Amino acid sequence: MLSTLILGSIFQLIVLISKEKALGQGDVRIAIITGLLIGFNNLIYWAYIAVFSALIYGLLIASKRKKFKNLKIPFVPFMVLGIITLILINL
Repeated sequence: MLSTLILGSIFQLIVLISKEKALGQGDVRIAIITGLLIGFNNLIYWAYIAVFSALIYGLLIASKRKKFKNLKIPFVPFMVLGIITLILINL
């Protein structure tokens, strides 16, 4: 439950501060579900997997389009990638 509160509140804070330009309300819902699935011990590992895979993908797309400004990519697939990776590792 602690990981759910942490992820949900961090994502909701980002949504409120950025006025849904950085993350959307759907990302908050997925983050809450993620917290329930992975637990507190795997929270940092999940964050590394999700953020760095999104970063690498964003850099590849930006270099391909030669446009780094105003590039928008969805974050949910990378959140799910982190969940699947951690579940497979913990098996």
